[in-house]
Amino acid sequence: MYGETVHESLRVIAYFSNGKILPATLFIKNRPVNIKRVVFFSKKRVGQVEVVTFSLASETAVYEVEFNKNTCEWSLKNVFVDG
Repeated sequence: MYGETVHESLRVIAYFSNGKILPATLFIKNRPVNIKRVVFFSKKRVGQVEVVTFSLASETAVYEVEFNKNTCEWSLKNVFVDG
């Protein structure tokens, strides 16, 4: 599996239900990427900011994304693909 560090802003369609965040679609370079499953998630605090990190699987790759709960901004951190 090949990984690439990205660090860029991201648009996401996500569902919020019962205190949980469920990302459904990422828009990478304005192209939709449908999420098949959440592989992993964790929460951390950076000072006063709560950040949720997700590993999300599509049909072709795994994406590491972060959600800043204070600003409601998403960012793409890493992309992993077979190859």
